[in-house]
Amino acid sequence: MINRKFLSVILTMSVISSAAAVSSLSMTASADDNIRGTIYFDSTGPLDEAQRDTYYCYMWGSDGSGNISEWNTKPLKMKKVEGQDKLYSYDVPKTNLNGETVNVDLVIFSALGKGQTYDTTFSDACIGDTAYVVEGEILENPVDSAQVAVECAWRNNPQEGAHICITSTGRVQGVGILSTETPESIADSFIQKYNDGMARGLVGYEDPSLVTDEARQSYINQINEIISAHERPTDSPEQPTSAAEEPTEEQTEEPSQAPTEVATQADTQTISPTASAASEIPSGNTANTANKTNSAGTTGGNTQSGKTVDTAEGFGSAVIGSVLIAAFAAVLMTRKKRER
Repeated sequence: MINRKFLSVILTMSVISSAAAVSSLSMTASADDNIRGTIYFDSTGPLDEAQRDTYYCYMWGSDGSGNISEWNTKPLKMKKVEGQDKLYSYDVPKTNLNGETVNVDLVIFSALGKGQTYDTTFSDACIGDTAYVVEGEILENPVDSAQVAVECAWRNNPQEGAHICITSTGRVQGVGILSTETPESIADSFIQKYNDGMARGLVGYEDPSLVTDEARQSYINQINEIISAHERPTDSPEQPTSAAEEPTEEQTEEPSQAPTEVATQADTQTISPTASAASEIPSGNTANTANKTNSAGTTGGNTQSGKTVDTAEGFGSAVIGSVLIAAFAAVLMTRKKRER
């Protein structure tokens, strides 16, 4: 004879197991729904050997929607890709920690204790792509030309990269232009800020020749040339299809001065990415003035799909187990009735 309490326990376990499997699947799906996609960073070059192999991915929206999290905090920490010595990954979220949508289109990769890249443009085309440091390329901070950072690029997206800007010395630099910008708007923004700087008597804003009509047209022409030279090839693959390439030869010279303060404390510190010269920025300037660098690995979205498969398998196993337990209990109850 089978004790009724024993049957009750078996049925209860079956129900709990099924509920747990459904709950686990729901939580995973919810977390994945907030992920825009995965990007990668090849640390080869002057940002190598970060303290504790710690790299951060600071992302923000130029439209004023804000950032994903504060500078060099835990939510921005990149994961080291298994089996890759210098490759790190980051799952780009759609919202910040408050659940607010952030339309990120700019990114800075920073190495704990080793500096950071120049501001780098980002779009959906960069999902699955790898950013890397451009060897030997040092860019001026657009606010203070005395400060510099390493350039960053994307392996499969030549149209994205160091954000195009005009420095305080009138130098046009960068590769990528934002969807909200035009060559004319970049030139006009620079001229307005430079005029404001001259009016306020700021150091480094004393050359009227940089804001003439002739200078404006020269800026526009240079920006158009840059954009044309970095257009995406028509036969270029949309996403990387192979593993990250072998690291290139390390840059022999490091930046003489980082564009912003570099994090040297624990993962939860919140040092601003903006240079100290930001206090001298004329009104209307953006808050992010560090430099970017692009790199190219090609490991793509296999990590994401792997998570989905694991979750589905776990769910299926739990359901099968629950069904078997329920079937066993039903057989025992039928046998008990026959014995009566």
